[in-house]
Amino acid sequence: MIRGGAGSDQITTGSGADKIYWTVDQLDSSADTVTDFVVGEDQIAVESAISTSVAGNLLTFTATIDGIQRSSTVTLTGLDSFDIDGILIA
Repeated sequence: MIRGGAGSDQITTGSGADKIYWTVDQLDSSADTVTDFVVGEDQIAVESAISTSVAGNLLTFTATIDGIQRSSTVTLTGLDSFDIDGILIA
């Protein structure tokens, strides 16, 4: 399992099946990039308190914490689009 830290990250998973996981504490208005996501092999997972929207290859994660809405975006490079059904809720 791969978990990006705070701030904007560039994530390269390497070969084989990987799961990239985001939690509420990572939503800090950052813009992460996943450089080598493979549909059908790699997985995106989010904490259950996070809402997700997808526009092409851009994922937007949002959550409300103590009455404050927080968000971050993730770009999946090399993909034209991503199906929201491919996101796991953990």
